[in-house]
Amino acid sequence: MSQLNKIVIEGINPVASPLRLPSWFEEVLSSPAFVMFICGPRDSGKTNKGLRFAEHCYLKYGVRHIATNIYTESYMIEQQVTNYPDLQNYLKKKGRKLFILDELGKAMGKMDFMTRLSKEILKVVELVYHFDCGLIGIAPSEKVVNNTFLDNDLLDLEIISERNRTSAKAIDFIHKRSITLLNINRTSIPYNRRDIAKFTLEKEAFLENQERVCCQIAMMRARGMTYDQICVHFGYKSRNSVREKIIEHCKHTVMIDSKSS
Repeated sequence: MSQLNKIVIEGINPVASPLRLPSWFEEVLSSPAFVMFICGPRDSGKTNKGLRFAEHCYLKYGVRHIATNIYTESYMIEQQVTNYPDLQNYLKKKGRKLFILDELGKAMGKMDFMTRLSKEILKVVELVYHFDCGLIGIAPSEKVVNNTFLDNDLLDLEIISERNRTSAKAIDFIHKRSITLLNINRTSIPYNRRDIAKFTLEKEAFLENQERVCCQIAMMRARGMTYDQICVHFGYKSRNSVREKIIEHCKHTVMIDSKSS
Protein backbone atom coordinates (compact mmCIF):
# COMPACT_ATOMS: atom_id res chain seq x y z
CA MET A 1 0.00 0.00 0.00
CA SER A 2 1.38 3.39 -0.92
CA GLN A 3 1.91 6.17 1.58
CA LEU A 4 -0.96 8.08 -0.04
CA ASN A 5 -3.36 5.39 1.13
CA LYS A 6 -1.95 5.46 4.67
CA ILE A 7 -2.77 9.14 5.17
CA VAL A 8 -6.28 10.29 6.04
CA ILE A 9 -8.05 9.59 2.77
CA GLU A 10 -11.54 10.22 1.46
CA GLY A 11 -12.95 7.28 -0.47
CA ILE A 12 -12.32 3.79 0.88
CA ASN A 13 -14.80 1.55 -0.98
CA PRO A 14 -13.36 -0.88 -3.57
CA VAL A 15 -16.11 0.28 -5.94
CA ALA A 16 -18.70 2.79 -4.87
CA SER A 17 -22.30 1.65 -5.02
CA PRO A 18 -24.29 3.15 -7.92
CA LEU A 19 -25.64 6.66 -7.58
CA ARG A 20 -29.34 7.26 -7.95
CA LEU A 21 -29.68 10.45 -9.94
CA PRO A 22 -32.62 12.13 -11.69
CA SER A 23 -32.93 11.37 -15.39
CA TRP A 24 -32.14 14.97 -16.35
CA PHE A 25 -28.97 14.87 -14.22
CA GLU A 26 -27.93 11.63 -15.94
CA GLU A 27 -28.64 13.29 -19.26
CA VAL A 28 -26.08 15.99 -18.49
CA LEU A 29 -23.41 13.54 -17.28
CA SER A 30 -23.92 11.31 -20.31
CA SER A 31 -23.53 14.19 -22.76
CA PRO A 32 -20.17 14.57 -24.58
CA ALA A 33 -19.48 17.87 -22.80
CA PHE A 34 -20.82 19.79 -19.81
CA VAL A 35 -19.74 22.37 -17.23
CA MET A 36 -20.48 21.78 -13.53
CA PHE A 37 -19.65 23.96 -10.54
CA ILE A 38 -19.53 22.47 -7.03
CA CYS A 39 -19.44 24.74 -3.99
CA GLY A 40 -20.26 24.54 -0.30
CA PRO A 41 -18.90 25.10 3.20
CA ARG A 42 -15.74 23.51 4.53
CA ASP A 43 -15.93 19.76 5.19
CA SER A 44 -19.14 19.38 3.19
CA GLY A 45 -17.60 16.83 0.82
CA LYS A 46 -17.11 19.00 -2.28
CA THR A 47 -14.03 17.17 -3.56
CA ASN A 48 -15.62 13.81 -2.81
CA LYS A 49 -18.69 14.75 -4.84
CA GLY A 50 -16.59 15.93 -7.77
CA LEU A 51 -14.64 12.66 -7.84
CA ARG A 52 -17.82 10.64 -7.22
CA PHE A 53 -19.49 12.15 -10.30
CA ALA A 54 -16.29 11.46 -12.26
CA GLU A 55 -16.36 7.86 -11.08
CA HIS A 56 -19.99 7.64 -12.19
CA CYS A 57 -19.01 8.90 -15.65
CA TYR A 58 -16.18 6.36 -15.82
CA LEU A 59 -18.24 3.34 -14.74
CA LYS A 60 -21.57 4.10 -16.39
CA TYR A 61 -20.67 6.12 -19.48
CA GLY A 62 -17.21 4.84 -20.28
CA VAL A 63 -15.34 8.12 -19.93
CA ARG A 64 -11.74 6.91 -19.87
CA HIS A 65 -9.82 10.17 -20.23
CA ILE A 66 -10.27 11.73 -16.77
CA ALA A 67 -7.74 14.26 -15.49
CA THR A 68 -7.53 16.46 -12.39
CA ASN A 69 -5.17 18.56 -10.29
CA ILE A 70 -5.99 16.31 -7.31
CA TYR A 71 -3.29 13.81 -6.35
CA THR A 72 -4.54 10.23 -6.68
CA GLU A 73 -3.27 6.84 -7.79
CA SER A 74 -6.66 5.58 -8.97
CA TYR A 75 -6.82 3.68 -12.25
CA MET A 76 -9.86 5.81 -13.11
CA ILE A 77 -7.76 8.97 -13.25
CA GLU A 78 -5.65 8.87 -16.38
CA GLN A 79 -3.57 11.98 -15.77
CA GLN A 80 -2.78 14.68 -13.27
CA VAL A 81 -2.94 18.10 -14.92
CA THR A 82 -1.64 21.07 -12.92
CA ASN A 83 -0.89 23.67 -15.59
CA TYR A 84 -2.36 25.18 -18.72
CA PRO A 85 0.08 23.69 -21.32
CA ASP A 86 -0.63 20.17 -20.04
CA LEU A 87 -4.36 20.92 -20.13
CA GLN A 88 -4.08 21.98 -23.77
CA ASN A 89 -2.31 18.73 -24.66
CA TYR A 90 -4.82 16.70 -22.68
CA LEU A 91 -7.74 18.27 -24.56
CA LYS A 92 -6.27 17.08 -27.87
CA LYS A 93 -6.89 13.46 -26.95
CA LYS A 94 -9.54 11.67 -28.96
CA GLY A 95 -12.71 10.52 -27.22
CA ARG A 96 -14.69 11.81 -24.28
CA LYS A 97 -12.78 13.58 -21.55
CA LEU A 98 -13.48 14.97 -18.10
CA PHE A 99 -11.34 17.48 -16.21
CA ILE A 100 -11.81 18.21 -12.50
CA LEU A 101 -10.30 21.49 -11.31
CA ASP A 102 -10.31 21.74 -7.53
CA GLU A 103 -9.52 25.06 -5.83
CA LEU A 104 -11.00 26.83 -8.85
CA GLY A 105 -11.03 30.17 -7.03
CA LYS A 106 -7.23 30.15 -6.84
CA ALA A 107 -6.94 29.69 -10.61
CA MET A 108 -9.59 32.23 -11.59
CA GLY A 109 -10.60 34.27 -8.59
CA LYS A 110 -13.22 36.97 -8.28
CA MET A 111 -10.78 39.77 -9.06
CA ASP A 112 -8.69 37.86 -11.61
CA PHE A 113 -10.77 38.65 -14.69
CA MET A 114 -7.83 40.43 -16.35
CA THR A 115 -5.13 37.80 -15.69
CA ARG A 116 -3.93 35.64 -18.54
CA LEU A 117 -4.56 32.39 -16.65
CA SER A 118 -8.17 33.34 -15.96
CA LYS A 119 -8.69 34.23 -19.63
CA GLU A 120 -7.16 30.95 -20.83
CA ILE A 121 -9.34 28.86 -18.50
CA LEU A 122 -12.42 30.73 -19.72
CA LYS A 123 -11.42 29.85 -23.29
CA VAL A 124 -11.41 26.19 -22.30
CA VAL A 125 -14.80 26.54 -20.61
CA GLU A 126 -16.23 28.17 -23.73
CA LEU A 127 -14.83 25.42 -25.96
CA VAL A 128 -15.58 22.27 -23.91
CA TYR A 129 -18.15 21.16 -26.48
CA HIS A 130 -15.53 21.44 -29.20
CA PHE A 131 -13.20 19.18 -27.19
CA ASP A 132 -15.86 16.64 -26.09
CA CYS A 133 -14.82 17.42 -22.53
CA GLY A 134 -16.74 17.73 -19.30
CA LEU A 135 -15.44 20.23 -16.75
CA ILE A 136 -16.08 20.13 -13.00
CA GLY A 137 -14.90 23.18 -11.08
CA ILE A 138 -14.78 23.09 -7.27
CA ALA A 139 -14.55 26.05 -4.89
CA PRO A 140 -15.80 27.00 -1.40
CA SER A 141 -18.25 29.62 -2.68
CA GLU A 142 -19.47 31.57 -5.68
CA LYS A 143 -17.94 34.61 -3.99
CA VAL A 144 -14.37 33.48 -4.73
CA VAL A 145 -14.88 32.57 -8.40
CA ASN A 146 -14.81 34.79 -11.48
CA ASN A 147 -18.35 35.85 -12.42
CA THR A 148 -17.79 34.94 -16.06
CA PHE A 149 -17.39 31.26 -15.12
CA LEU A 150 -20.70 31.41 -13.26
CA ASP A 151 -22.52 32.76 -16.33
CA ASN A 152 -25.62 30.62 -16.87
CA ASP A 153 -24.87 30.49 -20.58
CA LEU A 154 -21.65 28.57 -19.78
CA LEU A 155 -22.74 26.62 -16.71
CA ASP A 156 -24.97 23.54 -17.02
CA LEU A 157 -25.15 22.47 -13.38
CA GLU A 158 -24.37 23.97 -10.00
CA ILE A 159 -24.05 21.66 -7.00
CA ILE A 160 -24.32 23.27 -3.58
CA SER A 161 -22.87 20.78 -1.11
CA GLU A 162 -24.50 20.49 2.31
CA ARG A 163 -22.75 20.00 5.65
CA ASN A 164 -23.96 16.44 6.09
CA ARG A 165 -21.61 15.53 3.19
CA THR A 166 -24.05 13.10 1.53
CA SER A 167 -26.59 15.54 0.09
CA ALA A 168 -26.54 18.62 -2.10
CA LYS A 169 -28.81 21.00 -3.94
CA ALA A 170 -28.50 20.60 -7.72
CA ILE A 171 -29.46 23.51 -9.98
CA ASP A 172 -30.10 22.68 -13.62
CA PHE A 173 -29.53 25.78 -15.76
CA ILE A 174 -30.52 23.97 -18.96
CA HIS A 175 -34.09 23.17 -17.90
CA LYS A 176 -34.37 25.85 -15.18
CA ARG A 177 -35.05 23.60 -12.21
CA SER A 178 -33.49 22.37 -8.99
CA ILE A 179 -33.64 19.34 -6.75
CA THR A 180 -31.98 17.99 -3.59
CA LEU A 181 -29.68 15.04 -4.25
CA LEU A 182 -29.55 12.50 -1.41
CA ASN A 183 -27.23 9.62 -0.51
CA ILE A 184 -24.18 10.77 -2.45
CA ASN A 185 -21.83 8.10 -1.15
CA ARG A 186 -18.06 8.15 -0.88
CA THR A 187 -16.03 7.80 -4.01
CA SER A 188 -13.77 4.78 -4.33
CA ILE A 189 -11.10 7.05 -5.83
CA PRO A 190 -8.46 7.51 -3.06
CA TYR A 191 -7.33 11.06 -2.43
CA ASN A 192 -5.95 13.29 0.27
CA ARG A 193 -7.76 16.62 0.41
CA ARG A 194 -4.53 18.30 1.53
CA ASP A 195 -2.79 17.29 -1.70
CA ILE A 196 -4.43 19.44 -4.36
CA ALA A 197 -1.94 21.12 -6.68
CA LYS A 198 -2.27 24.77 -7.56
CA PHE A 199 -3.16 25.18 -11.24
CA THR A 200 -0.59 27.40 -12.97
CA LEU A 201 -0.27 29.20 -16.30
CA GLU A 202 3.15 27.81 -17.15
CA LYS A 203 4.38 24.24 -16.75
CA GLU A 204 6.94 25.18 -14.12
CA ALA A 205 5.94 28.74 -13.33
CA PHE A 206 6.12 27.98 -9.62
CA LEU A 207 9.76 26.88 -9.85
CA GLU A 208 12.19 29.73 -9.44
CA ASN A 209 15.38 27.68 -9.83
CA GLN A 210 16.81 24.17 -9.67
CA GLU A 211 17.55 24.55 -5.98
CA ARG A 212 13.86 24.99 -5.27
CA VAL A 213 13.00 21.90 -7.34
CA CYS A 214 15.17 19.65 -5.19
CA CYS A 215 13.83 21.21 -1.98
CA GLN A 216 10.25 20.78 -3.12
CA ILE A 217 10.80 17.14 -4.08
CA ALA A 218 12.40 16.45 -0.71
CA MET A 219 9.39 18.00 1.00
CA MET A 220 7.02 15.89 -1.11
CA ARG A 221 8.84 12.72 -0.09
CA ALA A 222 8.74 13.81 3.56
CA ARG A 223 4.96 14.22 3.22
CA GLY A 224 4.69 10.65 1.94
CA MET A 225 4.34 11.10 -1.81
CA THR A 226 5.61 8.21 -3.94
CA TYR A 227 8.30 8.41 -6.61
CA ASP A 228 5.65 7.80 -9.28
CA GLN A 229 3.47 10.66 -8.01
CA ILE A 230 6.44 13.03 -8.05
CA CYS A 231 7.34 11.92 -11.58
CA VAL A 232 3.82 12.77 -12.72
CA HIS A 233 3.88 16.12 -10.93
CA PHE A 234 7.14 17.26 -12.56
CA GLY A 235 6.83 15.41 -15.85
CA TYR A 236 9.82 13.13 -15.18
CA LYS A 237 9.99 9.89 -17.14
CA SER A 238 12.16 8.00 -14.67
CA ARG A 239 12.33 7.56 -10.91
CA ASN A 240 16.07 8.15 -11.21
CA SER A 241 15.32 11.81 -11.90
CA VAL A 242 13.60 12.02 -8.52
CA ARG A 243 16.48 10.24 -6.79
CA GLU A 244 18.98 12.64 -8.37
CA LYS A 245 17.00 15.63 -7.06
CA ILE A 246 16.88 14.15 -3.57
CA ILE A 247 20.66 13.63 -3.63
CA GLU A 248 21.01 17.19 -4.90
CA HIS A 249 18.86 18.39 -2.01
CA CYS A 250 21.04 16.53 0.51
CA LYS A 251 24.18 18.14 -0.91
CA HIS A 252 22.45 21.51 -1.01
CA THR A 253 21.34 21.38 2.64
CA VAL A 254 24.80 20.20 3.78
CA MET A 255 26.31 23.25 2.05
CA ILE A 256 23.85 25.54 3.79
CA ASP A 257 24.62 23.98 7.18
CA SER A 258 28.36 24.32 6.63
CA LYS A 259 28.01 28.00 5.67
CA SER A 260 25.88 28.79 8.69
CA SER A 261 28.16 27.00 11.18
